[in-house]
Amino acid sequence: MARYPSFEDYRKRLESFTSQFPITGISSTLFAEAGFYSIAVQDYTRCFYCGVGLRGWDNTDDPWIQHAKFSSSCQFLIEKKGIEFIRSYQPGNSAGFRSTETRTTNEKTERPSENDSATTIRKLNDNEIRLHVKMRMEYPKTRMLLENCSELGISQALLEKALETRLDLQNDDFESFEDWIEAAKNLSNQP
Repeated sequence: MARYPSFEDYRKRLESFTSQFPITGISSTLFAEAGFYSIAVQDYTRCFYCGVGLRGWDNTDDPWIQHAKFSSSCQFLIEKKGIEFIRSYQPGNSAGFRSTETRTTNEKTERPSENDSATTIRKLNDNEIRLHVKMRMEYPKTRMLLENCSELGISQALLEKALETRLDLQNDDFESFEDWIEAAKNLSNQP
């Protein structure tokens, strides 16, 4: 079962890679085909199925290969590429494996634990949170939401605060506008 079912649809994953996504050497099509969507903070990506988060992409990286290196048990990856493909990129094979330890110390990976699908190795800092909020507020779909804020009984400031709180506490964006609006309304009800 997918950890992020709202991104099961290939087109939705593809749409998450806006013109602001900083990696230009890898096509957004390839990211989306490999199961990744952009979480709109720098070059952070996440697999909709297994939940592994990858960042620190090089223009020469292949999303399929990186997925195989860091999440060899992902059922989506297994179905699409097969066990032999995945095995060829595991430690001890000669397929150009870069050590997981090196990638982890470079904060390349964010792995969900067995108990929490949003657990990450490194928490976003305040600057990254502000950047994410700023970028998110500039998305065309967010702009449409902002046009209807007054009808929904919430302000742009409340939406921003709800997103900041979510990123600070869970290190991840909302899965839907409905969840985001609900969180903003809950904030407005707090003293």
